[in-house]
Amino acid sequence: MRTGLLASFLLLFSVFSTAQSYTTAVGLKGGSLGWGYGGVNLKHFFAGNLAVDATLGGGLNYLQSSVLLEWQHDTGITSGLEWYFGFGAITGGRSGNFNVLNKSYTTGFFLSARGVVGLEYIVQEIPINVALDLGPHFGIINNNRIGFGSAVAIRYYF
Repeated sequence: MRTGLLASFLLLFSVFSTAQSYTTAVGLKGGSLGWGYGGVNLKHFFAGNLAVDATLGGGLNYLQSSVLLEWQHDTGITSGLEWYFGFGAITGGRSGNFNVLNKSYTTGFFLSARGVVGLEYIVQEIPINVALDLGPHFGIINNNRIGFGSAVAIRYYF
């Protein structure tokens, strides 16, 4: 039942979508979500304007991944400038208890939900795109924080 609903949902959005100027992009994404955020990023379109944006990274005391489902559209302002919105999850693990910016983090698995809205500029002359996004995140497991984060990505597309 759930699979059928998800397939219907994805089909509905793909019917009203437009094709993007690239299929896959790989690069780096970094920003601020709680104690820091950054890593290797992959963005892949699989149904018109519907994309998966995944990042794997971490720091000295943690490893985390972020997976976002995004819908991307032309802004109509200038060629190559597009906007997107979406949602997803951030998950990972921390080793050791530590404090960053007066916030305390504990050892173990964590999970947060994230919403996102952003702008992406696709450079036509060279296969590079640059994206800026922001949005709220809500701690679910081993993270009671509610906050607002932002990120910048630079990717090679093909």
